[in-house]
Amino acid sequence: MTLKIIWFSDLHLRAEAHPACERTERRIKACLDDAFRHHPDADLCVISGDIAHGGLEAEYSRFAHFGFDRWPGLHLLPGNHDDPDRLARLTGHQSRYWPQRIQAGGFDLLFLDSTLPGSSGGRIGSDGLDAIDKLCSAPDAQVLVFLHHQPAPTFIPSADTIGLADQPELAALLARHQGKVAHMFFGHCHLPISGSLHGTGFTGLPATAIQQFPNFADARFIAAPEMPPAYGVILAKPGSIAIHTVTVPEPN
Repeated sequence: MTLKIIWFSDLHLRAEAHPACERTERRIKACLDDAFRHHPDADLCVISGDIAHGGLEAEYSRFAHFGFDRWPGLHLLPGNHDDPDRLARLTGHQSRYWPQRIQAGGFDLLFLDSTLPGSSGGRIGSDGLDAIDKLCSAPDAQVLVFLHHQPAPTFIPSADTIGLADQPELAALLARHQGKVAHMFFGHCHLPISGSLHGTGFTGLPATAIQQFPNFADARFIAAPEMPPAYGVILAKPGSIAIHTVTVPEPN
């Protein structure tokens, strides 16, 4: 069996009265329609953070319009723009409920809250690190980790200045459990990124919202509004993972 996951990140929903609401939702809908047209057989859908731009109830109220739950499983992660407690209530929880773990397709899937209150940067924290450590302690572990913030330096200053505060602790954990985390998936950076950390591969997904131009020179976030929205398709079976980034033309 091949596990198929539809993956979105960085929706940045706005309240209906906000000038950016219409375009933001048009880009989300274009990606969602394309994903459901071509991948109705997906096993689950993951959204890796920044679902709302300001963490406001008026922004989260827009989420139900899209029907992300048309796939069998839906997993929402908080990003630095989110209010984790409000986000948790979208899935029927009264307060934050991460880390969360499920088993599917021969993998342990681990969903983390990497937000750090009051900061655009993040922190996995002891609960998240302990959850990775515990899953990786199994002799035949194959773990897929989803979080909002990048797990390693991207060498793009605008992203790395708001990365994980406990990235060294994560790096040490992955070094100790080489081969146990099959892959890590994140958003946050608004551009496609792939790499590895102590032999663990990671992939960053572009946003459905506005993308970022990869500025290696300084810490400015340079928006690239002309770049199309995107979503991801993850296909995995033990020993093999393929990640496809699908760009979708933005409708006029």
